[in-house]
Amino acid sequence: MKKIQYIGCFFDYELIQKLAKAQRESRLFRTITSPHVTIWYHPKTVPYDMLGSSITVECIGYGCDSENEAFEVKFKDYPEALHTLLEKVETPHITLSVSKNGKPVNSNKLVFQSITPFTIQGVFGAMGNDGFVHTDKQSLCD
Repeated sequence: MKKIQYIGCFFDYELIQKLAKAQRESRLFRTITSPHVTIWYHPKTVPYDMLGSSITVECIGYGCDSENEAFEVKFKDYPEALHTLLEKVETPHITLSVSKNGKPVNSNKLVFQSITPFTIQGVFGAMGNDGFVHTDKQSLCD
């Protein structure tokens, strides 16, 4: 079984970049290639049976400073079994890009400006120590 770095709600890279471009034409130094909302960093337990589940978020804010760029989101539609995990996320956000020295974890410190809300669909998954997003238990065992 692969070690899991974090579990989260993952989104399509191309879609996220298109939506980000509507807010600001250019990105910071490095774009996030697996855009996501982190749900639990270094999880003690993983709800493996929920991997691959659909989660809908509403993007409600946008923030960018010299270090980080992100959307602020709120969870809208998701399996009830994930409710307890999702309500523990203090500042749900999708990091879009970071500066050369920026760290995605710091996106929660951005001052988000309200935007016209829009919803996007994501999938519950796990980022393995192999650098891949896994959306089913079997792929974590291969």
